[in-house]
Amino acid sequence: MKALVTGGAGFIGSHLVDHLVESGFEVVVVDDLSMGAISNIKHWEQITIYVADVCDDKFMQQLLADERPDYIYFLAAIASVADSIERPAETHAVNHTAVFNLLEHIRQIRLPIKQFLFTSSAAVYGNLPELPKREDSRVAPVSPYSGVLSILTDCLKTQRPFTLFGDGTQTRDFVYVSDVIKALWLITEHQVQHEVINIANGLETSLNGIIQMYQEIAGQQLEIKRAEQRGGEVDHSVASIGKLARLNYESEWPLRRGLTKYWEGECEHARS
Repeated sequence: MKALVTGGAGFIGSHLVDHLVESGFEVVVVDDLSMGAISNIKHWEQITIYVADVCDDKFMQQLLADERPDYIYFLAAIASVADSIERPAETHAVNHTAVFNLLEHIRQIRLPIKQFLFTSSAAVYGNLPELPKREDSRVAPVSPYSGVLSILTDCLKTQRPFTLFGDGTQTRDFVYVSDVIKALWLITEHQVQHEVINIANGLETSLNGIIQMYQEIAGQQLEIKRAEQRGGEVDHSVASIGKLARLNYESEWPLRRGLTKYWEGECEHARS
């Protein structure tokens, strides 16, 4: 079986690529390396990598014809609220138009794929009051697309101040990357078709809580600068994961354990 992973050199994408290789898949990656790096992929020597833009329509059309993947995982994205507001046209081209064009090419050449899996963001649910967010909840995005953990990590590693937008009571449903890959694999194994499925832990944690926990794990104290809350940010987010649970999903990484593993990995990467 062959799998195409767009954004396969990014954080989630590279973990997915490694899992697919270990599961016996032939893997093809398309990534322009604007947000990822080939070094993120453990098994890079066993895969085919195209350093290319998913918005290059002619390239993607030819790629489908040449590689003819059985599974397609579309993870390429501009994954920043701030960037999406500053560059809405570019964000729409990557996050939406490129997906539509790829699906249209699949239709035109009648490529017999087994599954097309598109990953989105919890931000699509917006600030509507209903919690937890179910897959049939109304979407109301407040930005064209935040990697708060990566920013916190960088601030802790470099001893730079962290800018807290708003009062820190904003909440998110944090999930460790290994649990994300487990969920994606379950969706593939069960051959899920025509479904929206939330991937999360089903637990709500405030930004203030995450900052406190991360400082304890790192054994450091952050200098925090406060600023007005930015436009396009979601106030509260937690997901219903009933549909995922019906695929026999159970989280293996509680928040503190996952955050500890993430911090240890970042420190090890900095030393190497």
